[in-house]
Amino acid sequence: MNGFVYGDKYTPVSDIACERGRASNGAEGVEFKIESEESFVWERLRITDRRGASEIGRPIGRYDTLNIGSAHLLSEEDADEAKNQIAKELCSLTDELGIYPGKILVAGLGNEKLTADSVGPKCVSLVTVTRQLSKSGCDDLFGEEYSEISAIAPGVSQQS
Repeated sequence: MNGFVYGDKYTPVSDIACERGRASNGAEGVEFKIESEESFVWERLRITDRRGASEIGRPIGRYDTLNIGSAHLLSEEDADEAKNQIAKELCSLTDELGIYPGKILVAGLGNEKLTADSVGPKCVSLVTVTRQLSKSGCDDLFGEEYSEISAIAPGVSQQS
């Protein structure tokens, strides 16, 4: 586990909100639950107020993590199921927020030159960007409403 030492006190540090939620489950302003879906596990964290935000160290909001195990060991069928789970979750989120059709920005963070950190940029390369269609007068190209999707893979600091 990563961590920092402050004086003689060791403080674990994680940038994954659900890991912090697991440790703080039951705290006021923090809702954490685990759901099994097919071969995978969803960890769902809701930070509902300032107390929860202070406890977790993240802003008020919704944080969902899909645990798929070792991605390189997934069968093609399981990889497809993981993609479907994420797509289903994104559709649910856009419905919940009432943003479909709307403007969506996909940000693929990571270093494409490091295998373990390349998921974000690889995902962005697979996104169908549609924002330029509405700007070019091709609004009815798909024959139905669609979201204006933009995508960016900005890289990370210390990337060479």
